[in-house]
Amino acid sequence: MRFFLSAGEISGDRYGAALVSALKHVASQRAVSEPRFVGMGGHHMRAVGVDLKWDVSDMSTIGFIEPLKYIPRFWRTYREIKAYLTETRPDIVIPIDFQGFNMAICRVAVSLGIPVFYYIGPQFWQWGKASQAKAYLAMNCRTVTIFEEEQAYYRNMGATPVYIGHPLVDLLRDHHAHKAMPKAPFDLGLFPGSRPQEMAHTAPLLFAAAAALQRQPSCNENVTQVPTVSISVSNPRYTAPLSALAATSGLQNYRLVPGVPGELLSKCDLALATSGTMTLELALSGVPLVSVYRFHPISYRIAKWLIGKKIKAMGHFSLPNLMLKTRLVPEFLQEEASVAAIVAAAENLLTNRDAHATIQTGYAKLRERLGSGGATMRAANEIFQYLQFRNKG
Repeated sequence: MRFFLSAGEISGDRYGAALVSALKHVASQRAVSEPRFVGMGGHHMRAVGVDLKWDVSDMSTIGFIEPLKYIPRFWRTYREIKAYLTETRPDIVIPIDFQGFNMAICRVAVSLGIPVFYYIGPQFWQWGKASQAKAYLAMNCRTVTIFEEEQAYYRNMGATPVYIGHPLVDLLRDHHAHKAMPKAPFDLGLFPGSRPQEMAHTAPLLFAAAAALQRQPSCNENVTQVPTVSISVSNPRYTAPLSALAATSGLQNYRLVPGVPGELLSKCDLALATSGTMTLELALSGVPLVSVYRFHPISYRIAKWLIGKKIKAMGHFSLPNLMLKTRLVPEFLQEEASVAAIVAAAENLLTNRDAHATIQTGYAKLRERLGSGGATMRAANEIFQYLQFRNKG
């Protein structure tokens, strides 16, 4: 049995790796001989045995200006995958998030009669339009939902999705902790992101804020050591530029930490993070955080013109806030994102007991909403049931 998986971002690569491990387990229980996994992803999927033929994680981007330089490579990758699917006809195609590119892969697979199981599906319910969702549903891809609101949205359109919960809970099963009020010197985590544009536009601001925070009297009162700063390096290719940025920003007492190991999440008293999946991961781990995002200025102007009303109606952009529908986590977007604003919000979380208690209470509600885990294994079982149903049909 051949599985084709398609992930284009580091978060999707991690989800894909966990799913492959779960699929192998289910295959052994069902006596399915030698399942083979091929596709597009990153080093996490390669580590669990996926025959990785394409890796576009270094091209992961959002915005309108940023993707332009990658169009030739995306187009070449799309044509190669289309040719591969046409020639090999795997038993199933499993897109993982990465909506723009993976929707094109869905259309190819559907046209070839290959079953499609979209894992971490398109977030039309949150960001898109009803017409886009209906066009997606018309392709008859099997979709599982990771949010209850997402399930209700598709059901209102006549679909029958299965709610499995959020797979991130499985990745963090050992880190659902309530953080106590920290004492100086604080341990600060920096999470600059995984996309090249985030390295260019958001990371320098986070580093400057961290350096300024180290100099604040409230962070150094009665202690001889400045706060430790742990910098999460999402991809090895960012090690050198992040090290250089730390030096030019004036950071002291810092260390570079590959990936996002549990030890880092357990140790952090506070995080400064680029908005994205990482903010949800930090929230589920009980780490107070300040969420920041900056786009290329032209991309941001285009976004305000095209979807400004949608963004304004949502009211928030950080995942914990979007899910709880309240501004629990301090967040700063574009012009609002300044060193002074980030430092003030961070100091409040570090020194204000009421603010600390409020954010921990919100995190507890968030964990309740995402369920108790098991989403990955439920998805793996759903995939095999879907294949069994298709084969009988």
